[in-house]
Amino acid sequence: MRVLVLGGRSLVALEIVRNLGRHGHEVHVAESVSVNPAAWSRHARGSTRIRSARFHFLGFLDDLATTIDTHGIDLVVPTCEETYFVARGADWLRRRCPGVRIAAGSFEDISALHDKHRAMEVLGRLGVPVPATELIHDARDLGALLDRDRRGPLVLKRRFSRFGVQVRLLLPETGRVRTDIAFDQCADDWVAQEFVEGRLHCAYAFAHEGRVIASVQYADAGAAPFQVLTAFLPAHDPRFQEAIERAVAGLHYSGHISFDAIVADDRIAVIECNPRVTSGVHCVADADLGALFSAEHPIERSTSPALPGAPAQIRVLNLFRRRGRDRSIRDVVHAADDPMPSVAYALLVARFALTALRHRITLTAATTRDIEWNGQELPLP
Repeated sequence: MRVLVLGGRSLVALEIVRNLGRHGHEVHVAESVSVNPAAWSRHARGSTRIRSARFHFLGFLDDLATTIDTHGIDLVVPTCEETYFVARGADWLRRRCPGVRIAAGSFEDISALHDKHRAMEVLGRLGVPVPATELIHDARDLGALLDRDRRGPLVLKRRFSRFGVQVRLLLPETGRVRTDIAFDQCADDWVAQEFVEGRLHCAYAFAHEGRVIASVQYADAGAAPFQVLTAFLPAHDPRFQEAIERAVAGLHYSGHISFDAIVADDRIAVIECNPRVTSGVHCVADADLGALFSAEHPIERSTSPALPGAPAQIRVLNLFRRRGRDRSIRDVVHAADDPMPSVAYALLVARFALTALRHRITLTAATTRDIEWNGQELPLP
């Protein structure tokens, strides 16, 4: 099978490229930035530079269609936030390139789930346990919320955001709760969410027509609150698995879907949904992802779609966070038989640092600047 993997900047794309190559698929990688690390893998057949999904949406779709036709692509696998743009143009792509399959949820579903306020509404209606969540437009909304009988802590986060950026924990104080958020500097709204005490569990799943084909749960007890995970250690809670399957069935969902949940002895609460590939794919290292994403030959299992998972880590980041290294856990960046992507990532970080300086944004924001979807309209041809 010929597969086009998008978002070659991401570690999950590199994981998928290596997996597809090991299972005998022909892999091509498309990226809109000048350095495409996943394409530096020995498992990648070719690399294509495409236009920015955010700033040149129609050109992005046209570039995808040309690439699909040129290489005879059977399956398109978006990995990062370009997923939302691909889903929006999926019907157009299928008309332009008959027979191509796209491993992504419907735009209607994923646009709702990417919105941190709407996601809680949708999941709550389906019977998934979620924390109380309110939409915050400005400082007056926040003040009104804090003036009500709200004694517990609140988590404040951007309505459209990623990587745990700009998450605030608001703790009760005498009389008022102070916050340093400047609402007038933000282009979109925020959500205020009930703080739930417990352990963070994450999950990644792939679904087809309302059925979870495969899923994996993972956690990292060493991570600080609201910190992006850099170690992905298998974990499992049957209540979380039930919530995942309930959401997928209720939406009749197809494609990638990921969840974050707080797990405690007496409660579980799904606090966020990312309807795209996330780091959990690193824990599904041995399965044939090509067969999984095409939904033709689901992973063989006995009764449950939950996979045991395999531990993985981003070792270079863990060296700073943990001040040590655990060589027993697989590194998702460097592989002895596939070393070149490590070189590419050094170049990519330098490239994003220049972007951050040029646009006066953080390095993290620079990594997704050209592929972010923050609820804006996406008119089709």
